[in-house]
Amino acid sequence: MHNQLILEIKIKLELSIPQGSLLLLGMKEDEKKPTTPVKSGGQFYIPGSSLKGTFRNQAEFIATHISQDKCCCHIFDKINNDPNPSCSERIKSLKKVKLHFSEDEIDKMNDQICPSCLLFGHAFHKGIIGFNDFIAVDGTTSEIHRPGLAIDRVVGCVAQDPKNHKGKTFRTHYLSEGIFCGNITITNFSFWQLGWLGLILKDLDDGFFGVGHNQNLNIGRLNIKNASAIIRNYKKPKNKNNIEDYLGQFNNSEDGFSITTESHWKKIGFYHEVYVENKNHLFQIFQQCCEKTTDYFKFKNQDTLLPIVINNIDLVKD
Repeated sequence: MHNQLILEIKIKLELSIPQGSLLLLGMKEDEKKPTTPVKSGGQFYIPGSSLKGTFRNQAEFIATHISQDKCCCHIFDKINNDPNPSCSERIKSLKKVKLHFSEDEIDKMNDQICPSCLLFGHAFHKGIIGFNDFIAVDGTTSEIHRPGLAIDRVVGCVAQDPKNHKGKTFRTHYLSEGIFCGNITITNFSFWQLGWLGLILKDLDDGFFGVGHNQNLNIGRLNIKNASAIIRNYKKPKNKNNIEDYLGQFNNSEDGFSITTESHWKKIGFYHEVYVENKNHLFQIFQQCCEKTTDYFKFKNQDTLLPIVINNIDLVKD
C-alpha cells in the first residue's frame, strides 16, 4: 500500500481575501531582510507549508470535538513528559533498540499511527496529503500599509523609542485584495479522510480559521472562491457512473460504500479519472464522506493512544 499508487485526488482551489479582512505580510520594511513573501517575478504567495500547519491544527480541533477525547497525538509531546507521546517520539524510541524492521512490523507501526499523523505525516512517516504554494493571480493583489503605536504592556501606555524618547511607531504591511491558486493532493485515501478534509475546507470558507498572525483581529481570513478536482483511479472501475469503493483492503468498514458524481470515469492511458468541475459539486462529495468521518472518530474514542508494540518492545517505555 505505502509504495503503490491506487487512488488520488488533486483539488485545485482559488482562495480569495474576503472584504473586510486582510492578509498580513510583515512589519516595517527592511531592504536587507524583506518580510514580504514574494516569488521570482514579484508574485505574492502563501507557502504550502504554512497552509499545511493551519489545516493540521484545525483538523485536530475537529477530531477532538467529534471524539470528545485525545485521538490525535501532540507532535511536541516527549516520552519523558507525557504518558502518550507523539507518534514520531514513539517510533524514535523503538529505533534505539532495533535498526531494521520487517514489512509486517512496518505495517503494524503504520496501522497504529494517530489519524493526524496518518494524514499529515511526522518525522518518520510521510503523510498522504500534500500542499503546493498558492500563487497570487496577476493583477488581483492590492497592498496597504497601516501605521501603529507600540504599547508598553507593563504600564499600559505608549512605549517610548529609546533613540528619540518619543512614542514608538511601526508600520504593518498587508494585502487587502488577492486571489491565490494552488493544489492539494491526497493519495491512497480512505473516505473518512476525504470527509475530514471537507470539514476543514468548510471551516476555512466560513471564516472559522485563517492563516498567519493576528487572527483575532480578523486578519488572515480566506474564502474559497472556486474549486475543482480530478480523481484518478489506477484500478479498473466497476461502474463508470460511480466512484466505487476500491479501498476495502485499507478499511473494511467502507465495503460497499460509494460516492455518486455527476461525471463519468474516462480512461486516460493506464488509469481512469473523473473531473469534478465546481465548488458545489466537490462539497457534495465531501458531504457524502462526512458520515464516515464521524463514525471513524467515534470508534477511535478511547482514554489514551495505544502504545506501539513490536515483538514485545513497547515504544512508550525506554
